[in-house]
Amino acid sequence: MRRRLGMLISWIAPICWLSFSASIAAQFVPSKPYYTIGVIGRPRDDLFVDWLMRKVNETFGMNITTKTTQLFTANLFAQVDAKAVDFVYTVPTQLSCLMSEFDFTPIATRVAIRQGLPVLEYGSIIYTKKDRDDINTIQDVRGKRILASSITGTGACQIPWQELEKNGISMMMEAGQVLFAGGLQAVADGLRDGYGDVAFGTMTVFDEIENHSASDYKVLGQRYTHPATGEDYPFVVSTDLYPEWTLGAAPWVEPEVFHAIAQTLMMHPDDAIMAETGLAGFVAPVSQTVTRDLQISIGTMSWDPGRKR
Repeated sequence: MRRRLGMLISWIAPICWLSFSASIAAQFVPSKPYYTIGVIGRPRDDLFVDWLMRKVNETFGMNITTKTTQLFTANLFAQVDAKAVDFVYTVPTQLSCLMSEFDFTPIATRVAIRQGLPVLEYGSIIYTKKDRDDINTIQDVRGKRILASSITGTGACQIPWQELEKNGISMMMEAGQVLFAGGLQAVADGLRDGYGDVAFGTMTVFDEIENHSASDYKVLGQRYTHPATGEDYPFVVSTDLYPEWTLGAAPWVEPEVFHAIAQTLMMHPDDAIMAETGLAGFVAPVSQTVTRDLQISIGTMSWDPGRKR
């Protein structure tokens, strides 16, 4: 409780904390030889992590060593149970699970650059090949083969999954088949090669994969306005919007390290490395309540008041 209160105060009074943290940084001794940051596994994520820890050490005079490791959905909980991961830089559905199961605390949420625009939230598309005259609306998905990333995937599974449920379609009961292909590239390749009829992807999926053109596909249930405000939205989406990736910390990470990382992310929004890694900066962590509501609505998370870890 004291640790959580300290984190809350740091966001309310960052200037006071900055001078305080600088005064204690020189006295801080890490409790372990290095901290492990789990990432999805793209090279530019490793580049971002390297930059972050270099800035932390330069800014606060600390001597923190880190290494990165790839996060795998299949053994994510086992990694955390073994304390093999101290931080995660990941999608909202994974972070939401870690917050519920392991008391992870969000540090900061990224502002990503998508199609040249800074975005703090993102949605998904439900798409099919342009020549599928039998598939034109979300209702036409019923009985069709669906290609998704993995059952815990955010943009290419759980967000569009919820959209089907909102339209009265049970993905697990009414789809002809649900195929989990892996990543965005594998999902799109599978659709192109005839292994599925409909695919799930992020709203900028065709910027994130190779050998596919948006002109060869059509988006089902497409919207051109922000789902919450009704204002014009620069991206085509089939779904509601959810928080961008967030950096989170395990409960055993010392407050000194937590706050040094948080302050570093707030202090260097214009650093060249941000643009190189597809980022416009970071903000105080965005609430994951909408993510948790999504997971409860589709049944990948349930409320168990008697559960204790």
